[in-house]
Amino acid sequence: MNRIEIKNGYAHFECGCKFLVKEMGPPVRLIVKADTVNLPKDCKRTWDLLGEGNTKGIFQLESNFGQQYAKKLKPQNMEQLAALSAILRPGCKNAIRDGMSVSDHYIARKNGLEEVDFFHPDLEKILGSTFGEMIYQEQAMQIAQHFAGFDLKQADVLRKAIGKKKADIMASLKNDFIEGCRSVGLLSDEQSEELFSWIEKSQKYSFNKSHAVSYAESGYTTAYLKAHFPMSFFTSYLYYAKDKKPKPFDEVKLLVTNAKLMDISIYPPDFRNQFSHFKRVTSSIDKVYNPWNDKIYFGFGDIREVGESAILKIKKALYPIELALEKPRSEWTWMDFLVFFSQEEGISSTTINAMIEAGALDYFRVSRTRMMFEYKHYSILTKKEQAWIRQNLYSNYNKSFNKGIDDLSKLLSETIAAHESGNKCFANKNRVVKAKGVLKLVQNPPSSLEDTPDWIARVEESRLGTSLTSSIIAGCKGADQANCTIIEFMKHKEKSSGIFIACQVESIKTHTTVNGDEMAFITITDGEVSLDSVCFSDSWQDIKASNLAFEGNMVMVSGDRSNRDDGGLILKKMWQLS
Repeated sequence: MNRIEIKNGYAHFECGCKFLVKEMGPPVRLIVKADTVNLPKDCKRTWDLLGEGNTKGIFQLESNFGQQYAKKLKPQNMEQLAALSAILRPGCKNAIRDGMSVSDHYIARKNGLEEVDFFHPDLEKILGSTFGEMIYQEQAMQIAQHFAGFDLKQADVLRKAIGKKKADIMASLKNDFIEGCRSVGLLSDEQSEELFSWIEKSQKYSFNKSHAVSYAESGYTTAYLKAHFPMSFFTSYLYYAKDKKPKPFDEVKLLVTNAKLMDISIYPPDFRNQFSHFKRVTSSIDKVYNPWNDKIYFGFGDIREVGESAILKIKKALYPIELALEKPRSEWTWMDFLVFFSQEEGISSTTINAMIEAGALDYFRVSRTRMMFEYKHYSILTKKEQAWIRQNLYSNYNKSFNKGIDDLSKLLSETIAAHESGNKCFANKNRVVKAKGVLKLVQNPPSSLEDTPDWIARVEESRLGTSLTSSIIAGCKGADQANCTIIEFMKHKEKSSGIFIACQVESIKTHTTVNGDEMAFITITDGEVSLDSVCFSDSWQDIKASNLAFEGNMVMVSGDRSNRDDGGLILKKMWQLS
């Protein structure tokens, strides 16, 4: 994270940027106001973020292609960032010359891996800023005007043929272009044909520079804010993930993963917090506000099967219960919640189970499995029986619960004993028998009520779209032999060989090389992050023969880091986890 020095009313960041600030207190709280209109365009932190391919949430660069090309290109100024938007378009990606796309030629030339050649000296003033590659519609118009004598009207027709992918219009312009080049006299017929072929290939849709520049401005602004204010950035993007149709939970998972890679943890919903959607919760240490001590929490509306109407009912029920218990919900116990809140009119079992599985009640220090088990069996009691318990055993007028009624078993035992002593706790003998049956189950549950790591991971994935507090492989025997997690592999580049990762096989795609050998691209996951790896033919044959490589299998993999720019995993071996 950035270190900040406050001086003359500005926050000076270690990367060289400064922002206007004001202090509020107590506690002292630093509010930084970024002038997004006049951001410095030479911020190393921002350009490094883009060059690392850390472009989730960055305008126009969120896709896999955007991330990959940002990492390949490593833009260093606004001109190159604008070009990045253009080379992602089909006009550049699908235009092949000498076995490479125009996009790849541009990247190679920018990175000094290919000599810049302008084909004709006069092209330097048109293509100089793009390393001799024609990537914009405007460049095609300028070429047609300069070499073929096109007037503005003809050049605009050419632009429309490119922008609207009109092959018939493009074909009709070819003769005019060749004839125009003859009249101007700068090119031979062969050169004219070659140059027009560049323009012709761009009809698959090349970008216009005016759009590319504006996109670059928006992209740089979001990248800058992500680099300097990641907490606010992720809070905002997560909050609006609900509007990312049709799969908002997929968006949440991608954002949570990206946040983890930037050392920002996202926390499950918390019953003590009552907000509908993702929110940044401020915290203070020694009465001094530190923005990096804040936490981002899921809201109740971010849990599957908890809608806005349920949230309103939750909020409506809280205050009367807090009054009845004479304490805020932050001080409630699991028994407080179970006896008073869980049976409140309008609060459905779907809502209660969703909150438990999502981890919203973890602060009670009771396993989620036990809470679900006890809630299910306490709910077997009738409304009248539950009301008797609240009024007689668990109320402000009878403090016996403070003398030992701190779990469901004792509560049921006391209720049955009270009935047998002459109190009318139950309507009839059948209800007493039912209560005794519930008590027996609570005292002797049919299975363990301890949470397992894989179960926690599965229910969090189901309720929140991603696992936050556990891993699907954490409970596997042998998983502790791993020397690296996927996030550690992605964040730390220094470890290059002897890498062992405990994971689950997510997907496998095989590929036949030009030599006829079969290799595989294997995506692995630990429930938090997915990682693409490559398995070359020799290793793949051994792994394939072991019958371990199938989707869903829990395995230990070993391999080395690729020495290419992407630094990906070269997978070499695989063992079964149990």
